[in-house]
Formats: sequence, structure tokens, C-alpha cells
Amino acid sequence: MASGDMLARYTARHAVPPVGATPATLDRRGSGHWSLDFPNTGSPTAVFEDVMPSEFALGGIDVTIIWSVTTVTTGTAQFDVSWERMDDEGLDLDADSFATAVSGTGTAPATDGALQYTTVSFGSGQLDGIQPNEAFRLKVARNNTVGSNIAADCEVRRVFVRE
Repeated sequence: MASGDMLARYTARHAVPPVGATPATLDRRGSGHWSLDFPNTGSPTAVFEDVMPSEFALGGIDVTIIWSVTTVTTGTAQFDVSWERMDDEGLDLDADSFATAVSGTGTAPATDGALQYTTVSFGSGQLDGIQPNEAFRLKVARNNTVGSNIAADCEVRRVFVRE
């Protein structure tokens, strides 16, 4: 695939709850827009499961998180994103095996209900060795201990992955 090509896209309704972590909760806002609420306490988390497209050229990847904030228009939010390779006869599914998270920070939109796009960039060596046509999990967590001071829920609307 060429640089910038879409590898995957997820809505709030694609998330699966994590085991052993506080899940981001499915919610609706305004005129029925689905979101995942990531509160400003703990380390709320969402996981997305997929298969890497055969066209993946083993390059770097950008994960873009599209989010808004509940009623607040100032502050920053940090999202920690990590990958887990689910290769043929390689991964023991009885335990998580996510690679080291990479962080991205975004500023709250200046208008309540407006969207913010925060991109987290990964080099090819930070993708847990994921190959084309392999299953994987993508974990998105709000880090409320470092780099995040928004005193409200961050509402994740979409997550998309580009090479």
C-alpha cells in the first residue's frame, strides 16, 4: 500500500471490553452520535480486533483517534495506543501480549461538541511484528496520570489506521 492508505477504521460500536482493565463505555451524544466514554479517572480502555490487510507493506502506521469532550473546552488528553500480534500458533490467548504503548496528546476542542483529531505514529518496529493477513488487537487507553488534565469524559467517535 502507498503511504497514507487506509488499513482499518473503527467506530465506537466496534470496541470490545478489555479484560482486567476499566472499559470505556458505549454512549450516545446529541442527535444519536455513538461514542466511547473515557472518563477522567483510572485508565479507561477500548480494544479493537481485526486482520491486517494483505496490502500492508510493513511500514510505519498512524493511528488517528477522533474524539470530543463532555462539556469542557480546555485542557489536554493523552491516549496510549498499543498493538498485539495474533500470529499462527504463536500467541497464547490466555494472557495479553501487547507491545509497548506509544502516546499521543491532543487539546480539547474550543467548542463543546466539536471534534479533535489526535494522531499517534508508530515505526515499523513498534507494531509487535504484525504481518499482512494476520489477526491483531489494537488497544486505546486514556492515560489520566500523565499528560491528561481534562476534567471530563473524552468521547472517542472513530479510530482509523493508515500506513
